[in-house]
Amino acid sequence: MNQNKILALLCISFCIFQISQATQKDAYVLSFLWPVYEDMFGNKVFTKQDFPFFDGSNFAINYFYPQTPQPGICNPRICANNHTFNATNIQEQDYIYLEKFFVRFGQNNSQTSQDLWKHYGSCYNHSQAQYFHTLSQAHQKFNLVEALKAENIVPSEEIIYDREQIEKALSKKLNGLIPELYCSKFTFDQEKGESYSYLRHFEIYLDKDLNPTKTSYLCTYDYCPNKIKIPPFKF
Repeated sequence: MNQNKILALLCISFCIFQISQATQKDAYVLSFLWPVYEDMFGNKVFTKQDFPFFDGSNFAINYFYPQTPQPGICNPRICANNHTFNATNIQEQDYIYLEKFFVRFGQNNSQTSQDLWKHYGSCYNHSQAQYFHTLSQAHQKFNLVEALKAENIVPSEEIIYDREQIEKALSKKLNGLIPELYCSKFTFDQEKGESYSYLRHFEIYLDKDLNPTKTSYLCTYDYCPNKIKIPPFKF
């Protein structure tokens, strides 16, 4: 076999490998967001414009992307800078669902939708339809507001929950896995003599079948104290 044929076979083998890598995703990072929290100065971080259809029936989607294979790399790679977001590439039912739950996604935020695709989805086969469909499926699989409610944990301005309560309730829906919680607006209640903060977001890791899985890929660190508030939904 001459050198040109060998090179051609090697090239074909490499291309097949690349295609298989692009179409088979082994793991995902999904971040759930409770978008009604305030910053340290008491200002709302999100407004009705960011979530025009959000109703608090589940946590919102903060981000979702295929997990990078490189250890220590916490941000998704941008794979297609020039691949323009096009809403017509997305199934209608996925688009409607994500307008409700995905932060700043949809017709009122066309530039942000482009940014979300570029930063989080462009490595997914370069296929917008597949990326947004997988995201929609993953989020619908885990109604974590209902998981908390089943353990008598509901959004409230008055009730302060133990972090362990929240973690335990979430873990029941996540096959026993405990997500890393991230909070904001650390506050001291002078009447009760205790400090607390507000639940902001948390990440879970999913295998290729969208089942919760353990990972050594930890990029969200636990910034929540032992006492946590989950404010009621309102904009």
